[in-house]
Amino acid sequence: MPNFSIPQLRPNQIAIVIGAVGVVAVVIIAFLFFRKPTGDVGVPVTLTVWGTEPSEHVTPALLAYKGIRPNVTATYREMNPLTYTDTLVDALAAGEGPDVFTMPSTDVGLMRSKLTPAPSTVSANFLQSNFPKAVETDVTDGGQVYGLPLSLDTLVLLYNRDLLDAAGIVAAPTTWDEVAQVVPRLVAVDDQNQVQRAAIALGGTSSSVKEAGDIVSLLMLQNGAPLTNQAHSSVQLATQGEAALRFYSQFANPASATYTWNDSLGSSYQQLADGKVAMIIAYPSALADIKELNPFADIRVAPVPQATGGTPRSYGEYPILAVSKQSANAAWGWDLVQTMTTNKTIMADYAKATGRTAALTSVIADQMADPSTQVVATQALQARSWFQWDGVGVRREVDRAIADVVSGVSTSQRATVALEQRLRALIR
Repeated sequence: MPNFSIPQLRPNQIAIVIGAVGVVAVVIIAFLFFRKPTGDVGVPVTLTVWGTEPSEHVTPALLAYKGIRPNVTATYREMNPLTYTDTLVDALAAGEGPDVFTMPSTDVGLMRSKLTPAPSTVSANFLQSNFPKAVETDVTDGGQVYGLPLSLDTLVLLYNRDLLDAAGIVAAPTTWDEVAQVVPRLVAVDDQNQVQRAAIALGGTSSSVKEAGDIVSLLMLQNGAPLTNQAHSSVQLATQGEAALRFYSQFANPASATYTWNDSLGSSYQQLADGKVAMIIAYPSALADIKELNPFADIRVAPVPQATGGTPRSYGEYPILAVSKQSANAAWGWDLVQTMTTNKTIMADYAKATGRTAALTSVIADQMADPSTQVVATQALQARSWFQWDGVGVRREVDRAIADVVSGVSTSQRATVALEQRLRALIR
């Protein structure tokens, strides 16, 4: 067997070798401990997104996201609004749901068990830095965030300019006291005390006033009702809530000096389009529906009325993006949600396409500088909310309380106590 001799290295050569080995070791350690997730280096990811928004509004936003994350392809499925919730819940129960989906801001409590909470980077400070105050109340539960908003529309006053002009009313009322004061000047009743033309669509259930539940919530918030505690474990309407329910119901009480509405009049949207009601409280999107019913009606937008002497408060219910608990790509789902809703360009384009008020404060600032969006943008910053667990259930129970008071089955005080108990029963 041949003999092999090991060459002897000089001291400076030994130092070079040791140094080279050290560099290689550092590189290996850095690669093992500091390498990016595989998704960040180009591994393809596919996300499915469900919602009721028209595809032409959502697809451009998803394409813009792909421009930021080229390895992620997000496909959107537009669903029927009338069957969306049932279809979504059934699909999630069967393990066949989407990675990301839209849902009402009022349904976080109802859907929480089906959602992946946000990463720790989406904190309370993150929400406060990017969105109006109402958002934090709506999307946070148990210290975790469960979704982020696409927009933030708030209730406004829609009024028929011609009817106010005919009554000699120079400007739309700005307080609820002013609303009550102009009712006698705008309402028209016949000899049988039947309303022929209403002053404002208030006092009805959601069968005639689509936003009845939200209007009552607005009145309670403006009046200082406690509503929910910080832990979302209770509901308290108190005397302020009772006063709000009583105020709302008086407009449908034939014995009241402000009687002007009842459910038999039908849809408030149709009545406003037909010139049979002077004012309604609704979301800005209602304006397009009313214009479709009557393109010639001169309908204007004004801020929602406020409590006299109170801090301005508005109320909004809006869509949020959430990530399914079943998603195999939940981390990427949250990356999509966070990127889309906080990218100023994406959200500005989305707001323009949908005609909605932005939820991102940097876009709201631009909308406030535009006279055509100033009212709704300002109200987005003034919006306040309360955690409802089940938005549909809350509206159903508020409807029941309104009907009990208006029909005389119950006093506003007893109806408020019963409403409080039924709202507590919705807590999950």
